[in-house]
Amino acid sequence: MEQRIGPRPRPSIYPLWAWLQWRGIAHRKPDLCSPGHLPDGTRGVRLACEVSDDQLLLSDFQLWHVPLNYGYLALTEAEDKAFEAELVSHGIVDTPGEPLSDPIYHQRILDSWEPIFDLDTVHSKDWLGGETREEKSIQATFWSLSLSQVREVTVFTSRRSRWTPCDL
Repeated sequence: MEQRIGPRPRPSIYPLWAWLQWRGIAHRKPDLCSPGHLPDGTRGVRLACEVSDDQLLLSDFQLWHVPLNYGYLALTEAEDKAFEAELVSHGIVDTPGEPLSDPIYHQRILDSWEPIFDLDTVHSKDWLGGETREEKSIQATFWSLSLSQVREVTVFTSRRSRWTPCDL
């Protein structure tokens, strides 16, 4: 975030997270009747906010799970197998979720994450989902939010089953 949208306002500030589009452009806001937002029966609040583009870091939500788990983001299955084979041939143990001890391969993993920010590329349907920008789930992170940027507030109670009436 600091490289792309600027430094934290203060050292104690952590990023705020939001959806730009939850399930593609057709479903920008999260469906509050959908399970999985919060533990069952928990009261929550959905905010609709307006933050300027230059304050947002946008990324592909599905692809983000690779860096989240410190993985190598291969764009094809062949690339994935080749990277794994290269690690093995150099005696490098890839422990899931842990940084590699070799600084060169560590940097290659970090560099592989760049496609999460390229929202316009349609990747292989068989490997990375093949979604267009309009179809992708896109998350946004930003450093701050003021009350003047809040456009809508919706209070809801989370639930487990899609067939349970939604309490909005």
